[in-house]
Amino acid sequence: MTYFLSLNEALEYLKVSKATLYKLTSNREIKFYKPNGGKIYFKVEDLENWISSGEKLCKHAVFQESLDFKSRKNGE
Repeated sequence: MTYFLSLNEALEYLKVSKATLYKLTSNREIKFYKPNGGKIYFKVEDLENWISSGEKLCKHAVFQESLDFKSRKNGE
């Protein structure tokens, strides 16, 4: 089942201001739905994907990626 959140519910879910969420929708940085040109709704899954898109690697993972890159570059 797909769960939709209203604008206010999405604000609370993301812990962002209304201005920030409007900016994200205006810039098409986050998916939203506006049936019949009315209220804005968000799928929980889309909000989770947006949050995940900002993932930052821990130091160990960055170090491992650099080792992997060097290995590929040197043909090992």
